[in-house]
Amino acid sequence: VGEDTTFPQEMAVDYVRVYQGPDTAERFEASFVDDFTGWQQVTVPFSSFTRSDEQPAGAPDDGLGLTEVWGYGFVMP
Repeated sequence: VGEDTTFPQEMAVDYVRVYQGPDTAERFEASFVDDFTGWQQVTVPFSSFTRSDEQPAGAPDDGLGLTEVWGYGFVMP
């Protein structure tokens, strides 16, 4: 680094991009019984989803909205 190199005197950090915002997404769940050997297509209608008992702090309680999905997961026994 040369002596003529100028470094910023101050720096702004976008806290949300660097550290991530808190997880406040509302959770919903649905289950089904897998009593079939081999492959089978499973259809779970949105009407089967209920609000999960475990919710992060600050999660809304406004029902299942289908305009945005922030993630999904599967739990296998």
